Parts: sequence; C-alpha cells; structure tokens
Amino acid sequence: MMSIQNSFKLFILLLLSFTIGCTAMRSKLSETKFGSKTLVGYDWSVNKAQQGFVYTQGKARELLDKTDHEWLDNIIDSVGVRPEKSKDYSDADPAKIAGQLIWPIKAGKRVALTSPYGWRWGKTHRGIDIGAPSGTPVYAIASGRILFASDGNNGFGKLIIIQHKGTTSSYYAHNSKLKVKKGNKVHQGQLIALVGTTGRSTGLHLHFEIRRGRDPVDPCDRLPRHKTFKC
Repeated sequence: MMSIQNSFKLFILLLLSFTIGCTAMRSKLSETKFGSKTLVGYDWSVNKAQQGFVYTQGKARELLDKTDHEWLDNIIDSVGVRPEKSKDYSDADPAKIAGQLIWPIKAGKRVALTSPYGWRWGKTHRGIDIGAPSGTPVYAIASGRILFASDGNNGFGKLIIIQHKGTTSSYYAHNSKLKVKKGNKVHQGQLIALVGTTGRSTGLHLHFEIRRGRDPVDPCDRLPRHKTFKC
C-alpha cells in the first residue's frame, strides 16, 4: 500500500501540475493570435473568466459579429455628425491632422494596441482596439463638442461621440464610466471616460474610431506616430 507520505507527495505533484497547466492556459489565452496579430500585454481573458465567460476565438467572433453597426450609423445620422460635404476641409490632409491629435489612452503598463483597423474575421473592423486595465483614463483626442454620451444598450456599450474641427469626429466605446454629457464642450486631453468592457466585448479595451464625415478612416493615419502604439 502507498504510504501516507507518498500519498501526500503525489497530491502535491498533482496540485503543482494543475496550477502550472492553468497558468499556461491563461498565458495562451492572453496571446491568442487573430490573423497576423497577437493580443498581448494585459491578459483581458481574466475579466470575462471572472464572469463565467469561457473564452474561445469562435466565441469572440460570434460576439463581435453581433455588434450593431447599423445602430451606430443611425446614431450618426441623428446626432448631427458633420457630413463630408461640409465646406470646412481643414481635416482633409491626414498628415496635417496627425500633428493636431493625441492618442485617447496614455501608454503604460498593460496597455497595448490589440486589434488594428481593417479586415478582420471576414468583415471590416472600423476602428482600433486598445487593451488597458479597468478604469484606465480615456481622453479626448482634440477639442470639440459631445454629440453622444450614453449606454446605447448595444454592442458598443457606453459610447461617446465627439465632433471636432472640420468634419472629423471620434468614437470611444465599451467604457465602464462616462465623465461627460451630451452637449458638453471638451478640450484636448480632457478626461471623458474610463476603460471598461460594456456592450459586447471580448475583454477590457477601448474600441476607438475616427471618421471623416460619416465614413470611418484608419486612426493610425490620423494619430501621431507612437513607439508604444505601433500601427
């Protein structure tokens, strides 16, 4: 028969194996590859795991496919986003605009660009995703007026829309808390929200869009070059 001492050693060995296995699995989740990109830097998988959410790439695709882009397009039509036919074309040159804007989140520990603009999982991702810890400050990229600041009860969760100079507007989604209200005037760098995972989201991050008129553009073409947020 196995001695009590040997049984205890076997128990400890099994416990260590289980712990190491869980750590490896969590690490793998936080480095899951999507296309040619890898999500790294902030272990967003833990947030959903705490809510009983079993993360898989298929589940993420299912969630994001349900994001209601038509809802956002209707909001844009209703809140007064300036159309591209506006006489003010001061934002027509991306290089010029890049010198006037700032990033919506400051670089820091566990902050990373996790999903770029463009083709993703069979459809167009109309913005960029910046992974960051819960409660990370979100800032206005330029001065402007708040056209929308509410929980739309849709895939974007707590959303802010800002109209800037010319026809440029910016969009900040999945926030945990909003710090501004519709109609407020904001200055560049003003705190407007905190990072969260409201709406249909694969984890803690800011979904960020820039549009010219009502058409989405690649934020990386408009924002200044940054050594942390490499587009």
